[in-house]
Amino acid sequence: MTKKSNLLAVVSAAAPQKERARLERDYETFSLPPDPSLPPADAHRPDTLFFPVGGALIFRRAYRDAFPDAVESLADRTGMRLILSESPYSPQLGDAALWQDLLIGRRGALLPEFTAEAKAAGYTTVPVLEKFSGRACLVCGDALITSGWGIHKTLRKRSENVWFCPAEGIVSSRGHGFLGGAAGEADGTVYFFGDPSSMEYAETLSRFLDHFMLDFVLLDEGHPLTDRGGIRFLKLKE
Repeated sequence: MTKKSNLLAVVSAAAPQKERARLERDYETFSLPPDPSLPPADAHRPDTLFFPVGGALIFRRAYRDAFPDAVESLADRTGMRLILSESPYSPQLGDAALWQDLLIGRRGALLPEFTAEAKAAGYTTVPVLEKFSGRACLVCGDALITSGWGIHKTLRKRSENVWFCPAEGIVSSRGHGFLGGAAGEADGTVYFFGDPSSMEYAETLSRFLDHFMLDFVLLDEGHPLTDRGGIRFLKLKE
């Protein structure tokens, strides 16, 4: 496969080299330094360290002040605006899914800068009860598969392209992983951190991939599917 140089894949700095090497066959990769002020389970996660929405990258100011070179490098390479939040850390603050023209997240649990920027970019907020809405969702173009039953119930009323798949069998440093944290999709291909056959409901995920004609790549076939904070694919600045 020819490397698709118009996208940058942002992954956890703790991702094994074998997984990064396989991903780098298709995309340039980038990792942010772990945040020593966070719990170890969250310190490396891309879906905790920053939140892309519209044409902006949202970081906590405390993180940017600690790692200015890394943050500015990501902004420079993507050409995206930096928005700095004064909010204290919470693992839920930016944990939302952006799908079609919807922002899916728990009411009152998101960064105000995130919701404001999403609204300015044309997204309509859909409140759900799940604490970790973003981690629970794997967005694949116009399709979405989620391990959150409330998310599925809410979005299924809007589209048949929403599927439900429990996350049992996904490994995480927290003990229980999330589907969105264990994969990422770009250009019609889903990249998995490990082998989804470790999931109890792997057949449901397989049918989802087949139904929407999605290719997939196992970044490491020798390990169970692992939640590493997902992959954030960002367009590189032209």
